Amino acid sequence: MGSFTDLMKAVWQGPAVQKTYCRIPDDHVLVPGYTSRAFEQDQAYFSISLSEMFLADARRLWQGLAPLTVAVAEFQYAGQKQIVPFVVGKDLLASIEPYLNGDNVEFRNTKILGPCPYTGGDVSLFVGLFQTAASSPATEFFSVLGEIAGAFDLTGLAGYLPAAKALSTGLGRLLGLSGTHLKVGTRDEFTAGEGGLSQFRDGFLAYVNCAKDELAAPLWFKDGSLHSGSTADSTRSVTEYDHCVVRLEWRAERNDYTSLPFHRSWNTTRTLIWANETDKARSSFLDLVQQVAGSPDLTQRHRLGLLAAYRANFQAELETYRATTGDVLPTGANRSAGETRSPKAAFTSDVLAVRDAGFGKDVETTILAVAKAFPAVSGMRSKGADLDDATLTAQMQAIGSSTADPREFAHALMAATFKAGARG
Repeated sequence: MGSFTDLMKAVWQGPAVQKTYCRIPDDHVLVPGYTSRAFEQDQAYFSISLSEMFLADARRLWQGLAPLTVAVAEFQYAGQKQIVPFVVGKDLLASIEPYLNGDNVEFRNTKILGPCPYTGGDVSLFVGLFQTAASSPATEFFSVLGEIAGAFDLTGLAGYLPAAKALSTGLGRLLGLSGTHLKVGTRDEFTAGEGGLSQFRDGFLAYVNCAKDELAAPLWFKDGSLHSGSTADSTRSVTEYDHCVVRLEWRAERNDYTSLPFHRSWNTTRTLIWANETDKARSSFLDLVQQVAGSPDLTQRHRLGLLAAYRANFQAELETYRATTGDVLPTGANRSAGETRSPKAAFTSDVLAVRDAGFGKDVETTILAVAKAFPAVSGMRSKGADLDDATLTAQMQAIGSSTADPREFAHALMAATFKAGARG
């Protein structure tokens, strides 16, 4: 199944009643601090979450029927369009505590995707609330599909994409089976650019299993669930109809750098420093540099910021090792001149190396910013402590922003590191 359209053909197998789908007006979103912001290319991250999945009659769960929410997103990632499906069902919400209210069952706050950098172009999203027989082969296979998706850390999509292709094919087949019914669902396409109802921006999307004229009052999102009412003070929870609410969230930052694949190279680098394997540590650091510079999970600003922060941490780790061990040389090894100098001298050496190699002024300025911030950056970690997300974020802020190109800066770090090694 090669396209988003192909997958959607399996969903609608006949005439369907027009159900309610809308973006909840921004002034009807009563979430503290909420502001709807438009996504701009390479400036922010987007995430998609199922804020609420509500079944109006819980007794159906005990009568052999099971709910299923399917989300399929299509967007630019790693330089090409990707189709990424996700399954959220009754048996797949082990991390969510169900709220039982009489005959109602409610699930809240399940992450579907992200944060993922917005790299431009249109974003398509299908969300469908399905009903299927709880004991059918289809339901069992949906559980398998969900378990496959759950086995991946969806903060970094690269490892999930091969499985996503198989999931798309499986979903296309299973959604067309008898006994699996779409209760409410819509495919929407959000566009880049300014203005318009279809603009890709932060917001709450409501999918309600009823015709539009059945809702007597406007919709609101309040206290974590869908409400309706003429005013904010007169709203009441929507409990008559099955529904789900999806959140598109704009994020300037992410807080999960250490969960992304490249951070493993930092842990390896650090281990090698403390094992007196200086040359191998330098090689591992260069692997880290290349991975960060090319990471599809980061905006350009964060690729550059992390490169600068990791360079500072590499130097800080060397300094801590020297201070702890009394600067004892590795057995049978000669330490390079760059590793016996002070941090100031090490960064000066970097500047001279990139200047000699003909890199741009922006690269040199970034290295100087790292050198200037180094005392503060190195002091943000307790000696011997792991490098965590909060520390990386604070370090990037201390170093400040730069206009250097991340890949050029990565090449400059590689040139400087190779030159330091050659002096050994």
